[in-house]
Amino acid sequence: MVPPVLDVRSLRILHLALCAGCALFLAVLQVLRFQGVLPMAAGELEVLGFAAPLLLMGAPLVIWNFSRMVPRIPTHAAGTPRTLALRTALVLQWAALEAIVIFNAMAYLLTARWSTYLAAVAALAILVWRAPKEAKVELWLNGIPA
Repeated sequence: MVPPVLDVRSLRILHLALCAGCALFLAVLQVLRFQGVLPMAAGELEVLGFAAPLLLMGAPLVIWNFSRMVPRIPTHAAGTPRTLALRTALVLQWAALEAIVIFNAMAYLLTARWSTYLAAVAALAILVWRAPKEAKVELWLNGIPA
């Protein structure tokens, strides 16, 4: 059986959708702020405003974990072609980065602390930076972390 070719275009569309959803959510938060709706919680969650940006330190761990995972993907991982296993690894990486964005955005929604919003924007920038490029995908398919 010939493994399917990994379509980089479909990966780009998926990645763009994840990034666009996060960016739209951050834009909506600014609209809510200018309308005077934020913060939505009183002082009881103020500690969240300090703790949420620390989650941004998880982004390098996500990228490191992905770079360790790529060489370990066997040619046929549990009967799945390497291309599908790589697609799954990419989606998991992007979902973990998106979770950092969403968590910090929710902390901003509740506390209106700019540090949480800036951490969400920084995590979104990291997510955008991890976009699939044909050269990188080719390296990943050959088991070379890039």
